[in-house]
Amino acid sequence: MASGRGAGCAKWGCMGCAAMIAAALGLFLLLFALQMTTDTTPKPVVEEASHALPDPPPPPAAPDPSEFDLGDGPGSIDLPDFPRDEVAAGELALDLSYGEFEVRPGPVGEPIRVEADFDSRRFTLREEMTERDDGTWRYSVGFAPRGGFLGLLMRPGSGPANRVTVVVPQGHPLSLVGSVGLGESSFDLTGLWLETVDLEAKMGEVLVEFREPSPVPMTSFDMRSRMGEVEIRGLGSASPRAVNVQHRMGELLLDLAGPWVRDAEIETSVRMGESNIWVPSDVRVEIDTARVEMGGLRLPRFDESDNLPEDSPTLRLRAQGGMGELSIERIAPGSLD
Repeated sequence: MASGRGAGCAKWGCMGCAAMIAAALGLFLLLFALQMTTDTTPKPVVEEASHALPDPPPPPAAPDPSEFDLGDGPGSIDLPDFPRDEVAAGELALDLSYGEFEVRPGPVGEPIRVEADFDSRRFTLREEMTERDDGTWRYSVGFAPRGGFLGLLMRPGSGPANRVTVVVPQGHPLSLVGSVGLGESSFDLTGLWLETVDLEAKMGEVLVEFREPSPVPMTSFDMRSRMGEVEIRGLGSASPRAVNVQHRMGELLLDLAGPWVRDAEIETSVRMGESNIWVPSDVRVEIDTARVEMGGLRLPRFDESDNLPEDSPTLRLRAQGGMGELSIERIAPGSLD
């Protein structure tokens, strides 16, 4: 009886395998037929769109030093928040994949705009501006293959490189959210009035940089990345109160250079790969956590922090690694290299 049941299982199992193979073969033949009937000739296009933004609010005044809360001891300085509820903020929402993507600042008073150069036979660009009655706005930009991944299989070929650039005028308070994937992305956020940054990077190379101090300290900086190389440079110039960077696989450089103006909570983790954290020597550093489950760990000496002014900002750092190397290094103040 047992052998009979085994033979039956083997019989039905083989039939199931055959059915799966037949279905896969049928799908392959269907895709091949669709490719034969689909025009795959590249169709390069250049597109540009722009939208005027509401009049920018006046630049925020520098806070009175007498308003600083020095707390109970060294390193506890707390910068008062700018009254953000008095201005109408915007949002830049991105959903970009399969290309080279750039976000960069533009002059005050210019419209926000997108410039794209791509193969319109295989890819599509969408953009939309939404303005609300309270003066807030949302500008969304999307770039993806026509028909998703299946659409790419139906339209093989090597057309022109896909390039999408978003130019954001300075002087407008806004938040940056969204995702980028399968490509190379560059975010030059220098001089932008950013409330928050919340980005997801799926696969590829990503550079985020702040080359000059932001007009208003950022509230938070969050980034989650899956696979590739991620560089975040000059984050101290934006002086976010909270930083959270999570990277699954690849190399991470978190450069905290810049003129920090308040304390910050900073958390990073890399599951597999190399993680480098650069900390300027003109701030205090408190390391709550620094560990690697399997790999190497290198920590600097922080004795020099004893010579810093009592009101120097304090960075509280929690850094974790799964498999790989974790290095925390002191750098000269203001260094972006």
